[in-house]
Amino acid sequence: MKLTQFYIKSEIKNNEVVFYNTLNEAVLILDAAAVQQFEDNIDILNLKEFSEIKNALIENEFLLDDDIDEEVNYMKALLNQHKEFNHLSVHILPTTACNFNCVYCYQSGIDRHHFLSQDKINDIISYLENHIKKHPEIHSATYILHGGEPTVNWKVVPNILQRLDEMSQLYKIKYRTQIVTNGYLLTPEKSELLSKYNWQRLQVTIDGPKDIHNSRRLMGSGKDSYSSIINNLKYIQDNKLIDKISIRLNFDQSNFGDIVEYLPTLKNIFGTKGIILSLGYISDTYGNTEAENYISENILKDEKMIAAYCSLYKKALELGFEMPDLFMLEGMCTA
Repeated sequence: MKLTQFYIKSEIKNNEVVFYNTLNEAVLILDAAAVQQFEDNIDILNLKEFSEIKNALIENEFLLDDDIDEEVNYMKALLNQHKEFNHLSVHILPTTACNFNCVYCYQSGIDRHHFLSQDKINDIISYLENHIKKHPEIHSATYILHGGEPTVNWKVVPNILQRLDEMSQLYKIKYRTQIVTNGYLLTPEKSELLSKYNWQRLQVTIDGPKDIHNSRRLMGSGKDSYSSIINNLKYIQDNKLIDKISIRLNFDQSNFGDIVEYLPTLKNIFGTKGIILSLGYISDTYGNTEAENYISENILKDEKMIAAYCSLYKKALELGFEMPDLFMLEGMCTA
């Protein structure tokens, strides 16, 4: 037998090692000495004292028969999934511009002068229609408004949503709408419009109490953004315009403690029903950008980051918030 090539393991801690299967997301906590022994000689697992470990490794697909070609099987599964994939996911950026100047902005350095025009909207719809005609197996779709800040060029959004809705109905595609926004300009009118187009997900970032949030998620005008965001979210929640609101809490060395103390306040404002929290780890960005200096001075690394994340996660669970099951170090921003 052999170990899968899809496993990774943690460093030894308390004489234990965490095994993680990246293919099926299985997790095992194993004795470090035993791990060292069977990694050096896989046949040792046939000994009686290793039977329990061996069974766990087989059951969770860490241990495989020698004749299994993982690369061939993986590529077959990937190609089959690609062929059978019947869902269309489309990110639409009304603009790359933004009304915020966040100190850690992942999009720092991109061209902020792109605004979606009516001609471009026509091109997008035409492209999507041609794609759907070539792929009649598509029967569901997700349309995601992203940016920059999508509400900055809102004048094009009603037309985009209407065109996407008409196209989806024409080709009998069941769709849902999402938006990733800073929330400042997400007025009741805009939210009411979104709710007419199968609005399924909203993500807004709040970086702690009012003064902390305003000092990190800066508006170009220097205004308070926190109060408007809270009011806009409360309108959405009170009027049941969407089932769940995703609130992202970006944390680093400068605001970690403030977020821990802020979580009960967040619960008092929104409760926990219909609120999903996600913890945004502020990580390295491109060099030679405005955000680089801030991040290099405030980034939490290694054990400090793990401790901060775990304490925030634990506090959120204790308060009753819904949290993601897995920690994911996310990839490049969509933009």
